[in-house]
Amino acid sequence: MTLPFDLTLFLRTFRQLDPVWLTASVVLVLLTFLGRALRWQVMMAPVAPNAPLGRIFSNTAVGFTAAVLFGRAAEIVRPYLIAKAEGVTLSSQLAVWFLERMTDLAMVLLIFGLALTQLNSSAASHVGPQVRWVLESSGRLIGLLGAGTCLILFAFRQYSGKSGPKLQALLGRLPAKWAPKAATILDSFAMGVAATRDTRAFALILGYTLIEWALVGACYYCIFMGFPPSAHLSWQDSMVVLGFVTFGSIVQIPGIGGGIQVVAVVVLTQVFGLGLEHATTLGLLLWLIGMVVIVPLGLVLAVRSGLSLTSLVKLPRASEK
Repeated sequence: MTLPFDLTLFLRTFRQLDPVWLTASVVLVLLTFLGRALRWQVMMAPVAPNAPLGRIFSNTAVGFTAAVLFGRAAEIVRPYLIAKAEGVTLSSQLAVWFLERMTDLAMVLLIFGLALTQLNSSAASHVGPQVRWVLESSGRLIGLLGAGTCLILFAFRQYSGKSGPKLQALLGRLPAKWAPKAATILDSFAMGVAATRDTRAFALILGYTLIEWALVGACYYCIFMGFPPSAHLSWQDSMVVLGFVTFGSIVQIPGIGGGIQVVAVVVLTQVFGLGLEHATTLGLLLWLIGMVVIVPLGLVLAVRSGLSLTSLVKLPRASEK
């Protein structure tokens, strides 16, 4: 059964948007990219202690632009550009990227877990089957992912040069033509996660991650405040939506799939009772401001760096050579 969609009402909703609140949300989300650059600078300090923040931010913006325009396969553009700009190995920056993903995942699990606690039993009882599936399966998944993430971060913290001889012995069992390359990649990867062994650096990484996601939550709240049909939602409600949206962008919900816009519409209609047209407007805004807003800046910075759309497409393939 498909719900009726009033296109005229949907288009009319854009006239209700408050430009002040939306401008604040754009500023907040742009600050998250600065936070990502600061965190990356800390994580790559062991291999490039003098890497300038401005260049890291520029390559971060270009990298996210490539990912928005060309999909997940282009996520390698960011570590590739940073590695090339700072004269370090791609393996070390892929390790930094992996560490970034682990810290973000840990924060996503925390946000989603807290979001579930904000749903009272009456709200959970009348939601549709898709959201109910999330509620029923999320506890086990959060437990497994949370445990796995903590183990990985702990392993990074505990890894030291003492493990080198053991790993070298294992590499010695590989064919002669593969062992040197595998050893080089392993050494670069170890250097890329070396920041986790420094207590101050590790604290900064976690601190920047916390600030980044607080800014994302504030961005969501500003978007809701800038749209009269959702202005009654509280800060806690915005975190609930953020938790569901982030979870849904990772996990494919049966009958719905993933994606920011789709999950946002399902949660806003089934949990908070918004009309389909209003929920669709909000879902579109969350996607545009949360992801697409970096594209104009990223394109400008790419041009300043001598990159074109064609070169951005070719970068992932070039990095494999």
